[in-house]
Amino acid sequence: MAKSVKFWLGAIAGMTLLCGVGGYSGFGVPQSEYNRELERAEAVGLPSEPEKYQRVVADADNAAPIYREASRTWDAFRKAQPEVANAVSQGTSELASGGNFRAATKEDFAKLGKLFLSLDQAAQKPTLCFDRKYSDGTFALFPEFSSLRQFVRIRVTYALLLARQGKFDAAYQEIERSAVISRQLGEDNPSLIGLLVQVALRSITVRGLEQTLCLAGRQPDALKRYQRVMAALGPLPSYREAIRGEYAFCLGTMKMLGDAERRAEILRLFDGTDWENDQPRRMSLEEYLLGIPSFRYQMMTPVVRHYRTIYPQLPADPNDVYSLLKTDKLLSAQHTGIYGIMDYLLKILVGSNFGTSPTIARRFADDRLVELLALNLSRSSGLSIPNDYPLDPFSNKPFRTQATKNGFRIWSVGQNETDDGGIVGSGGGMNGDIVVGYPYVDKTIRWGSSPAGAPTGLPAGSPP
Repeated sequence: MAKSVKFWLGAIAGMTLLCGVGGYSGFGVPQSEYNRELERAEAVGLPSEPEKYQRVVADADNAAPIYREASRTWDAFRKAQPEVANAVSQGTSELASGGNFRAATKEDFAKLGKLFLSLDQAAQKPTLCFDRKYSDGTFALFPEFSSLRQFVRIRVTYALLLARQGKFDAAYQEIERSAVISRQLGEDNPSLIGLLVQVALRSITVRGLEQTLCLAGRQPDALKRYQRVMAALGPLPSYREAIRGEYAFCLGTMKMLGDAERRAEILRLFDGTDWENDQPRRMSLEEYLLGIPSFRYQMMTPVVRHYRTIYPQLPADPNDVYSLLKTDKLLSAQHTGIYGIMDYLLKILVGSNFGTSPTIARRFADDRLVELLALNLSRSSGLSIPNDYPLDPFSNKPFRTQATKNGFRIWSVGQNETDDGGIVGSGGGMNGDIVVGYPYVDKTIRWGSSPAGAPTGLPAGSPP
């Protein structure tokens, strides 16, 4: 009995030292400090209520219901005809590598008439909002992202089939339609995962455009074709706005964790049963502590402080990618190793915020490189870059160029910030250069011998 009393007295004393007497009740110092951080966040443009971030879109303007129906159509088709589904959704991989799968045919795409009709209807809508609730916090689900990616791949695969048949007008139209999906996704509630998916859709579209331009060869309208696709794509995704969305989700997490019933519901949904032992899963220590107001406030305060500190430092202009790279690297270095006992939520909620900027920079470089490809393909001969052209985001210097025996190459130094002589990189872009060229530069061939002799994809301008 005496040992038990001593244990609880010690535990209470420890809690008192950790949280403060007023804080332990949930109405003292921790809550006051949390509220002060919310006020400071408001001052830099981060509203303290997640509801203020929620977009409201009229049903008549929203493409979301059409995309949901298209997702059901695609799922049913994929289950009924998996071989055809794989063939029509290969994206840009076939032209680059020749592929080891059955190539899609015109007859395959004819079976997707209902899906294409839905996608065309969605493209006519002014905006897209899947109405994800910021009140769900970090437990919000994004089931539509997988389908949207498949839709972009389908449209680009079809575009390349048309281009290989010499039907370039129709091919460019399909690429524009794939671009609309990416742009609409960017209009949905911002978040980091949304940004990364939008970047992926943009990458598939721009790579399809690059391959179509190379198949068409030197054409006076090449630059205009590029410009039309980029207009359909819209601006580069904003890292700053994605961080703002992440902050809103964290505020939603705070509210959700403060609601015992909602919190228990989320824990059941995401953790459920300890299936290995066939027993209900026990609540972890961290989850138990989050149910205590003072601990929750103390854990969330560093999260709010984190966003309030980094948000103003991020460039407001999405095209200022070089500054974004430098700022993100600096913030990442500052963030390393700051976790304390009460920084648990900071660790799990914002630990993945850093390291996204190189992905955005790569997309910026891809956009600019394909523009330079189109610019030079629109000329009858020669290779040049305008004097006032945007710089390589990885080096803050002009993009590199080199004439080859039957065309040219243009490249960015890439994430390693080293000029590797126009040789395509490996390791997911960590090594080597980001390269475009004419004839098409095969992105699946890593570390070729030299730009002049490096292998390329299918001969441009001579569709099979």
